[in-house]
Amino acid sequence: MVHLMRISVLLPTVLVAVSGCATEDWVRDLLHRKEVEINQRMDGLGNQIKTTDQLARGANERADVAMNRAESVDGRLTRLWSNRYRQKIVDTVEIYFAADKADLSEGARIALLGVVEELQARPTLVVRLRGFSDLTGGRDHSYGVVQRRVEAVWRFLEAKGVELSRVQEIRMGPLDDRGIPIDKKRRVTVTVMADAD
Repeated sequence: MVHLMRISVLLPTVLVAVSGCATEDWVRDLLHRKEVEINQRMDGLGNQIKTTDQLARGANERADVAMNRAESVDGRLTRLWSNRYRQKIVDTVEIYFAADKADLSEGARIALLGVVEELQARPTLVVRLRGFSDLTGGRDHSYGVVQRRVEAVWRFLEAKGVELSRVQEIRMGPLDDRGIPIDKKRRVTVTVMADAD
């Protein structure tokens, strides 16, 4: 009976010890496999992070280039907008008329063709027309003659393909300045202008 008791106490102890070793090996093996699996996942995540980092750097560089371009365009637009009313004179042509007439002479047409060529070569240029007259026939009559002269120049430019949006029309009226000869008072001043940069 003592012997049975010893066996009954020893057998479970041996079984626990043996099963503990088997369980321990099994746990170690399982941990090792899980560790390998986790390391593989971590390596995969590391590669994905490197790829994402490279893509982010490339996107950041492209964004920097785009931002530099946008700032450059913004600077140019700001400069153009702030200078929209400041124009510099590129060329001035005087078109003279006979007394009480608004017909363009052959010399006037040739001079205006030069203006048309300049406008066609540089699409950003604009033209300002300023009409003047002498005081012959009274002030109202002089204003009417000035209007017809400016319109004659304006129609010529339009007929040669100059867009009307590029022509600014200003009728000045009679000149009272006694220092200017009368034949020089009867004119339209054609001023070719460019935006100040």
